[in-house]
Order: sequence, then C-alpha cells, then structure tokens
Amino acid sequence: MKHDCSATRTELQIKKVCPRVAAASLGLLRVLTALACICALLSSGTVQAAEETSMRVVAGDGTAGFEDGFAARFRKPIRLAPWGEDAILVADIYNHAIRVVTLEGEVTTLAGSPDWKGHQDGLASEAKFASPHGVAVSPTGVIAVGEAENHTIRLLTPDGEGGSSVSTLADVPGESGMRDGAATEALFASPHSVAWTKDGALLVADMRDHRVLSVDLEGSIQIVGGTGSAGSTPEELNRPAAVLAHGPNLWIADLDNHRITVVPLTGPEGSD
Repeated sequence: MKHDCSATRTELQIKKVCPRVAAASLGLLRVLTALACICALLSSGTVQAAEETSMRVVAGDGTAGFEDGFAARFRKPIRLAPWGEDAILVADIYNHAIRVVTLEGEVTTLAGSPDWKGHQDGLASEAKFASPHGVAVSPTGVIAVGEAENHTIRLLTPDGEGGSSVSTLADVPGESGMRDGAATEALFASPHSVAWTKDGALLVADMRDHRVLSVDLEGSIQIVGGTGSAGSTPEELNRPAAVLAHGPNLWIADLDNHRITVVPLTGPEGSD
C-alpha cells in the first residue's frame, strides 16, 4: 500500500484552530509523518538498513603490555608485513620485539622482549632489539628489521628447523651518524622502514639522514634517494618514513615534505 507522506489535509485542519496550538501541533505532526514515511520505506524494501561494520579487533585489548596467545597485548605496534596466508608480522616498538599475529587472533613472539632491550645477535630466542620499527620479508623468508634506536638493520634468517637466527646486516650497533662504505662499518640515523626488492636488495628509509639506501646481503650500500641533508628540492628528502618497492619503482613517504616521491629501480622489478 502506498503511504501518503504529505499530510496536507490534516495540516489545513489544524491551522483553523488557535495559531499557537496550531504551530506546536504542526511541528509534532511533521515529525510523526516523517517517521511513518521512514518505517514504510524500510518495510517495503525501498531503503535498506545499514549493515553492521565488518571491522573487528584481532589482537590486543587496548591496554599496553606484553602477552602472547589469544589474550595478547602490545606496546606501540607500528609497521606490518605479510606472513603467510592469514598472518602478519608486526614490529612492537616498546616491547622491543618482532611478533606474528594470525587472523584468528593468536600472537607469537619470534624474537625480542621488553625485558631484553639492547643489541644481541644469535638465536632468535636470545636476541635483543631496541625499538624495532620496520619489518619486511624476502622471497626466501628472511625477515629484515629496521631498528630505530640501535640504528641498525637486523636479519632473522630461518634455520630450516622452525627457528631462526638473528644477525646484524648493517651499521655499528648503538652508533648514529651518516657514514658510507661497507655495511658493517656504515652508520645510519634512525632507520625506520625496510623493503625487499625482487633481486634481493634491501631498501632502507634512513630517516634522520634524510635519504634512502639499498643494502645487499654481501654488505654493499648504495644511495638511491636523498642527499643526506633535509630539503624540499626534487632531489632532497626530509625525514623519509616509509619505502615500498612496487613494480619497477621505489616509492618513498617523505614525511616532513608532505609528499610521495618515486625513484626508478634498476635491475629486476620490485617486491610485488
């Protein structure tokens, strides 16, 4: 049955009574008429009620802490990386840990602990980190970590038996600066984001040095973006915060320049 939303005849009848009563009555009538129209449209299927949101919390309860399992807690989780079909890696800054989160909500710590802040290589179960920020997984399963407070690039390499070992790929632990050369002698200043290319090179956003570097597993370093000084010319960066190898290009989130910069990559295409 078609619903009449106008109520014109009733309004005319109300206007014949006392003007003050008419004004109040007309206002109420229009609200009731609008509600009746909405109900009629919903019941007829003309307007669909909004569906409940599909967004849900997978892990963490809003309280900072350090717990694994299905009642997990984090302390400032930051960057993510894919980890298999239904899981992700996350850098947990103030827990100084690298952790895995499944779609079902189970959390496992691969390396690090809030009680072990520092720098120590070796078995993942004994390794120490200081404010890890960026994580990325190579095609062969090696996890790279941009470690802002230690100013280093760390690697978690699978041992083939379900575990992994941790090593330092680049920088002198705990020393901040800008020095090129062999990776073990080079200096970074708060490396934040890392990304692998398809040819196995690692891109690093060296935030406080205002540049992006490429580091290979043999320890060679190349500058691929920025001059080492903060600036806003097309050749300069100002605190690059994130990098992504996408197709044939390197994409850079240039934080304090409020822009996105692209640099063509040489060799095989990027990490997609």
